[in-house]
Amino acid sequence: MPFANKAVRERARRRIAQQVKAGEPCHLCGRPIDLTVRYPDPDAFTVDHVVPTSLGGSDAFETLRPAHNRCNRQRSNLPMGTVGRNSGVLG
Repeated sequence: MPFANKAVRERARRRIAQQVKAGEPCHLCGRPIDLTVRYPDPDAFTVDHVVPTSLGGSDAFETLRPAHNRCNRQRSNLPMGTVGRNSGVLG
């Protein structure tokens, strides 16, 4: 199920960004994430759903992790490695 609305998505993105500022790395590759890098750069910050919403994953905070745009795209189950609107990109 996608985020209920843009405000909910933004709140979740900010909470995960705070974890990145505190030193939490990309949960997929383990490298640090630079929050100053802007989307759609491959090293930009995105919020990854551990179980994609397209496969029934939820938007509960416990199911969200920080990831680089590149890492999130490589793991994507969407066509051509796209990152969906629910990825919580900084934009």
